[in-house]
Amino acid sequence: MAMSHPWAHPRHRLPVPLLALALMGGVLAGCGGGSDGDGGDGGRAEPAAEKVDPQDAACRTQWRELADEVGDRSQDEHPSAIAGRWTSVSATLDYYAVSASASDCEKTLDTQRAQVTALEELSSSLRRYDVLYQHDRLAEDAAAYTPPKARKGTQKPPSRAAVRSALTTLQKQAPRAEKDQLAGWQQATAIDPTVKKSVAKTKKDLAFLSQESAAWRKARTAQRTIERGLRVAG
Repeated sequence: MAMSHPWAHPRHRLPVPLLALALMGGVLAGCGGGSDGDGGDGGRAEPAAEKVDPQDAACRTQWRELADEVGDRSQDEHPSAIAGRWTSVSATLDYYAVSASASDCEKTLDTQRAQVTALEELSSSLRRYDVLYQHDRLAEDAAAYTPPKARKGTQKPPSRAAVRSALTTLQKQAPRAEKDQLAGWQQATAIDPTVKKSVAKTKKDLAFLSQESAAWRKARTAQRTIERGLRVAG
């Protein structure tokens, strides 16, 4: 006769709740405990922060200061701002702000400062061809313009309507001029602004593209009308 397993007899069966507790206790015992046990995560110490050499830290502080000084110019919509180039500059500054070492700190910083200064100078020199920039520069004063009384023997100042019409022309022609000048703006973004020969060629090419653009010529005439009125009005 086959022998039955002791668990099969009703008198040897544990009630279901007690059986579950017994099994759970075995599992917990096999896990090695919770946060207070040797196998738990609670006893693990946080990894120690990386120690930075004081001289390296001082160098990185200078990079952060330069980054704060430059700020974020990558969102400037004026073509002459050369926003795409500032995106690259910001990435470089952010990188060195956390990784620079004192061994070549001053040399690398001086090189980057020269890049920033040259880029600012290039941007400033190209604004004369940037119709959107000229519109935004003149908009507030042009909107508030009131022509003064003409003095005897002097040229009559442009009327208020003429100045406002000129401002509208600037706004209208800005995207058209930018499209005509696109190759020049792309070139300005690609060159090394510290190389004088490259800068000179970029200015020359952008001047040529501007003169060839009917939109830019119309905008230039409108700009002169506004500037003449504001100059007379003081």
